[in-house]
Amino acid sequence: MKKIGYIGLGKMGGTISDIILASGYEVFGYDPEKIACNKFKKKGGKILSSPKEVAKKSDIVLASLPNDNIVREVIFGKNGISEIKKKLIFADISTVYPEITKEISRTLGKQSISYLDATVSGNPKVAKRKELVLMCGGTKTSFNTCLPIFRTFTKKQFYMGPSGSGSLMKMVVNTISEINRTAIGEGFSLGKKGGLKGDTMLEVLKEGAAYSKQMDLKGDRILHANYSSPESTIQQCIKTANQILKTANELNHPIPMTALRTQLYQAVASMGHANDDSSSIAELFNKLSGTK
Repeated sequence: MKKIGYIGLGKMGGTISDIILASGYEVFGYDPEKIACNKFKKKGGKILSSPKEVAKKSDIVLASLPNDNIVREVIFGKNGISEIKKKLIFADISTVYPEITKEISRTLGKQSISYLDATVSGNPKVAKRKELVLMCGGTKTSFNTCLPIFRTFTKKQFYMGPSGSGSLMKMVVNTISEINRTAIGEGFSLGKKGGLKGDTMLEVLKEGAAYSKQMDLKGDRILHANYSSPESTIQQCIKTANQILKTANELNHPIPMTALRTQLYQAVASMGHANDDSSSIAELFNKLSGTK
């Protein structure tokens, strides 16, 4: 059985690595936060001192990291993955700008490290239920090698094409899901302004033509204005939206709804919700309409 490495043991990485451990794999981990490391060790994982040490011990390394800069640091920084001298597959679960994934793939490929942009749709709660959807870019051979691992924590696995394809597909998912979430906030506010009961509205929406997965994921949060313990924050959504706008500009492709949605998220961030759950977009419409 292949030895697995995991870098980034936070909410998503900690959940996924726990599932891989429970599936019977030997897993080596790294995270700069001691609390995350201690949780991982209690589950049976083996903590190592750096990304380089994790890569040396592993056949396949996965990572869940917060942004592009940290991904670069883990790979190319001191004691990074790129310092090893052996064949390796690095499957990056992080949300990374597509052009950066292509650049990383080209650079690592020169030293026999196969880089996969193995993005996922879903949050840590979805991950716990093993219901993530995986969208992968890179070589088909490496994707197939990793499939047994991917299947431990995802319900569906899609090979999207060459490097950058997984990251681009994640942008497509985010574009649609965030617009859906914004529409729920706007619609709820309209109904409340007219005197409709929130719980009844949500029940109707889930059963009718307006249904979207975001109602399952965020409907109760919006209904009860529960924006604490965020799965993704408004600020993170703004960062992702700016990446999507940049990619669309490079493709010379118009995405006006995403441009508007970005401005709406910036507005709700200025109201004090930058670090709240992304469902707090509903508060913007509540404020504009004078509803609660």
